[in-house]
Amino acid sequence: MEFLSPIADSLQYPKPKILGVPQKIPEGADQVRTSQAHVGGFLLDCGRSALYIIAKVLKDKRVWVPAYHCPALVQPFLAVGAEVKCYPLLSNLHADIDAFKAELKKEDVFVAVRYFGIDGDIHELVDLCNEKQLVLVEDLAHAAFVKNIQGQFAIKSLTKFYPNLLCGELLFGENCQFKRETLSVYEALPGWWGVKLKQLIGSFRARIGIPKIRPHRYLDLSTLTNYLPPKTLEIVRNCDVAEMSIRRRLNYLHLLHHLNGSPYGTPLYSTLSDSEVPYVFPFLAKDDSVFGKLRYAGIQVFRWEEIAVSGCAISLQYRKTLLQLPCHQDITQADLDFMIEQLT
Repeated sequence: MEFLSPIADSLQYPKPKILGVPQKIPEGADQVRTSQAHVGGFLLDCGRSALYIIAKVLKDKRVWVPAYHCPALVQPFLAVGAEVKCYPLLSNLHADIDAFKAELKKEDVFVAVRYFGIDGDIHELVDLCNEKQLVLVEDLAHAAFVKNIQGQFAIKSLTKFYPNLLCGELLFGENCQFKRETLSVYEALPGWWGVKLKQLIGSFRARIGIPKIRPHRYLDLSTLTNYLPPKTLEIVRNCDVAEMSIRRRLNYLHLLHHLNGSPYGTPLYSTLSDSEVPYVFPFLAKDDSVFGKLRYAGIQVFRWEEIAVSGCAISLQYRKTLLQLPCHQDITQADLDFMIEQLT
């Protein structure tokens, strides 16, 4: 599978003043994180590691991923040698089901993404997977606080929501048929000592001039581990999820109110349901120059530039113009006002 090259280099922009992910660890938070024990699962270092474990369990199956994506979604499946196909999307990032439905085969793996924390067409995709008897994997990297798992698997990237940590989560749906195999792969991962040993071997090889081979830019198999530092577990367990959710929603709604009618573009979505907790605020810019304008202003805006070549016109457009504005719990009113000023 061929990926398009990056468009911009973060080193060409000044150090951002408004960061894209939270950094501040709140003090004295109660232990309020919603338990996922009713579906089962486990924490690990990041969301892409969770995807790799799933990919290894399902490696003999064909995998469908959305044409608009971060490479970190696709590379875990490529790393195990799976056949990966991209399905096309409409302008609202819903799957263009009619364009590929006839190609689906029983027991294919279908990866559904709740972009930016918005539910989108998840219910239609669940119905599609049930009709075609597909294995549904929910990518909840942007939707860390979703409680009800629709697919057989779900993964979360808690790094995007919790402050200053590396952590992901793999969850089982109630109808998951692969729990035993998945737990076996997870338990076989090296622990703390195993990772340290790999690091020492890597350092020694580097000193004697042997280069490290890393075929997948966003997936380093040598770092996979089932160990998490106690500090990471403490942060995940002790952050006030309710407060984080409220702040993110209020920031999102404030941006939505003020950026309607912006001369530089438009919000991708015009509403936010009561159950949705956003990761970022998606803003569809009129042209490629808006990204540079915001980065030079010190705003850490994200976009997915390195998509796989698929022929999806929406993906080609959005890699340049769909911007992810920060709206996390650390964003202040002054930060919001500054971003709004830049875009109005």
